[in-house]
Amino acid sequence: MATIGEGLEHAETIRAASGGAPTMVLVAAGSYVEDLIVTGNVSLIGGYDPTSWSLRDPAIFTTTIKNTKGEGLKLIGTELPMLLDGFSIQGRTVVSGTGPSIAVTIDGGEPILSGNVITSGPHKEGPGARCGVRVITE
Repeated sequence: MATIGEGLEHAETIRAASGGAPTMVLVAAGSYVEDLIVTGNVSLIGGYDPTSWSLRDPAIFTTTIKNTKGEGLKLIGTELPMLLDGFSIQGRTVVSGTGPSIAVTIDGGEPILSGNVITSGPHKEGPGARCGVRVITE
């Protein structure tokens, strides 16, 4: 699959067919410019060697998610086990205005974020909010 989004769609199909069992999306090194929403108990694991898939080392095989929307990578309703590991996640670049640059938004549940480098994007102009991880508690 060429995108993380395609991998997530495939994982959701497998999860539904298996009665809701946890699934994982393994992601090879590369730069992915995508706006992603992860729900349920689908884990994202980055840092794989894109040629062999037999090696995983996020320090060597950098896997970057670059967001283009203000809320960044969204983890929604992940009450079931969910892991996000091995990524460099960047909030969007705001060229002008007051729009936010958030790398990850957590809305519900208790996802586990480990082994990631998470940064908000830069603001070229304007007073917009910048945040690495935003947690919505209501």
